[in-house]
Amino acid sequence: MHYGGGIIANCIYMVDSVDILVLNGLEIDPNILGSKKEIRRKIRAKRGNWFHPELVDVFLKLSKSEAFWLSLLKVQNVGYAYSGIALNSMQEIEFEDLKSIVLIFSHIVDAKSTYTVKHSDGVADLSTTPMKF
Repeated sequence: MHYGGGIIANCIYMVDSVDILVLNGLEIDPNILGSKKEIRRKIRAKRGNWFHPELVDVFLKLSKSEAFWLSLLKVQNVGYAYSGIALNSMQEIEFEDLKSIVLIFSHIVDAKSTYTVKHSDGVADLSTTPMKF
């Protein structure tokens, strides 16, 4: 099977998938270890299909230990911090602060793929073109 973009891109895809599964599991059970078995089962089920077999094998080996899952507690802390914010509340933010947040997200996205760097730069250039007239 071909894993578009190579094994590194497939690794990022698998890590993102595990991250989503962890976050979904934390909504059900705030103890991250409670989701361990089901997450491992779901990743194993996609071995050779969505994810490169060697990546899945490494993930399954590493994720056997509780230490692996406990190292993900920062995700749990973010979820805990997020739970304190009302979903329907409005927060005012200065433009410069918003710009900083957008730049942080753009660096994260661009770090994953050279395509997104080129795309982001192209969109930025294109968006300023009408102002030149």
